[in-house]
Amino acid sequence: MAGLGQFVRWLLTDDKVASALAQRVDVMLALPSTFDPPIGIPEDWYEVFPYEEQQLLLQLGLLAGFVWCRFRPDVAAEKLRYTVEVWYPEHFDYRHHEDCWYVRTVDGYSAIEDGLNGWRLFTPFGAREPWLRGKWMTIAIPALLKHYALDDRARNSEVGALIYGTLDEAGDSERENFRDDLQNLAKETRFVLPMGGKLEMLDRTASGQASVQKETIDWSDSAITLSFLGQNVTTDGAAGFSSGQPQLIVLNAILKAQEQSLSGFVGVKMLSPWLELLHEEALDNWQATNPEFNRIVYQHWPVEIDADQETEASKFDTAMQGFLTTIIKVKEAGLDLTQEKIDELAAKYGITPFKLPATPSARLVLAPTDVARITRVDEGRLSQGLAPIGDERGQLTIGQIDKVEPEPDPSLAPPIAPPIAPPVAPPTSSGAP
Repeated sequence: MAGLGQFVRWLLTDDKVASALAQRVDVMLALPSTFDPPIGIPEDWYEVFPYEEQQLLLQLGLLAGFVWCRFRPDVAAEKLRYTVEVWYPEHFDYRHHEDCWYVRTVDGYSAIEDGLNGWRLFTPFGAREPWLRGKWMTIAIPALLKHYALDDRARNSEVGALIYGTLDEAGDSERENFRDDLQNLAKETRFVLPMGGKLEMLDRTASGQASVQKETIDWSDSAITLSFLGQNVTTDGAAGFSSGQPQLIVLNAILKAQEQSLSGFVGVKMLSPWLELLHEEALDNWQATNPEFNRIVYQHWPVEIDADQETEASKFDTAMQGFLTTIIKVKEAGLDLTQEKIDELAAKYGITPFKLPATPSARLVLAPTDVARITRVDEGRLSQGLAPIGDERGQLTIGQIDKVEPEPDPSLAPPIAPPIAPPVAPPTSSGAP
């Protein structure tokens, strides 16, 4: 299984594999879990089997088809406690002739058995040859094709263009020298082109190779998504995205089966044995009032969605979008948006109308002693039924505006005397007296 384990690790480096796997795993584990029966699970269970270990367990189980984990005692703790540790597949091997699993550690290979010495085996698709049922079987070819296409694209981007040279009416020695000059272009970017020589550059992107590589990458991403989620509508926005039905198919079918598999594993192999070991009293107390209790406690995640509720939510969202769009168009047209108009539109779309805020009164009643102390000029004018003053003075209090020097009225300015002309010198005679 070493080769399979290394291949699984390599698959986790692909962006589409990691994204689709995270959507399938996190969309379930992020939901608030419950316990059946509700005996009152101690809070330290979430420290024993934390979210990140549950996430890794489910990811590796889906990819490889199997995953081993182990209860490991915390020897440094003051009281006995355990933590769950998930192991990667490359550490394990199955020997058919012995019908036995082996784990490889620094001490070599050791036989292990499910349920003994803290070891637990999770097989989400079945226990018989589980490594042949993992998702790696269906995404291996798309992932490899995508890797090769990305590698070709990177090399083409590095080379950039191909250079072709032709030399007419030349001997073998001249042609060989011309070939050597072309080969040395990476080091010597300048050389003399022989008589009759010609150079041509062929852009790789123009040859259609980039388009082929992109098509290969897109197909691989789509195939990987389909393998994990059963559809690519919710991830790629394909046709039918707004109907809501593909989301229901994913959650009600794939996630339901996934939840049942993980819930059964956690309840039978993890949670219940841990309760028997450290919290037996909680099981005894519940069994005392519920004799039919089989001492198995399951952890559940609410992945099911009511189709009727989803349909109603989709209808409401569509109606609200139409209502708000109409409101915006009424405002953009400069029409008066009254409460009657809002009620009419809401009734048309079948939603509850919102209420416009009450219009403030046109008169503000104030005590005479407060007017000059805290009231702005525009507020004081409003209290008397007058319009705002119309400039920055309206924001001053009445006490402040009394201190403002009024601007002089040009009509009241004294008349300006006309300028006095300078005296004119008397004319002089050109003849002698």
